[in-house]
Amino acid sequence: MSETRGKNRNLIEAGNPRLLKKEVKGGTEYSLYLEYQLGYNRDNGTSIRKKESLSLHLIANPRTPVERQQNKETLALAKKIQFERSQELLEDKEGYRLKKKEAVNLLDYFEQFAQTANVADRLVLVGALNNFKDFLGKKYPQYANWIEAKNLTKEMMQKFVEYLVDNHKG
Repeated sequence: MSETRGKNRNLIEAGNPRLLKKEVKGGTEYSLYLEYQLGYNRDNGTSIRKKESLSLHLIANPRTPVERQQNKETLALAKKIQFERSQELLEDKEGYRLKKKEAVNLLDYFEQFAQTANVADRLVLVGALNNFKDFLGKKYPQYANWIEAKNLTKEMMQKFVEYLVDNHKG
């Protein structure tokens, strides 16, 4: 990883906030933190900064593949937190934010697909949708009207297959 940039050897990721590391535990670990550049004081010539500890640590000299992977995952999480904080900062200062993806109701999506699909077995798709809606109403009533793709589980799909076997022939 290319942490050394210019004068600041603790800089990991530039931007506002900056992702930095600080040596702890006698040099065996680095603690990660964010440093916000909030402005400049012209009277005394200093920058106005704020630091936020992330409570994340990197192993200074990883020796095993497990330690290296742990460092990669920790660093990825720190960069994700940095991005989120920069978006919050932009929202506070500039009044805008990157839009999050809207949740999609899988039932509505599948119904629209079944109606507009240019396939010969359109009735099979409509039947599958109706069976899935009936299944959700009986086994998972909290998802009877709205379900996102992230809510589908392997266990749910296995129960749906059992439901189809029990309620249909062929």
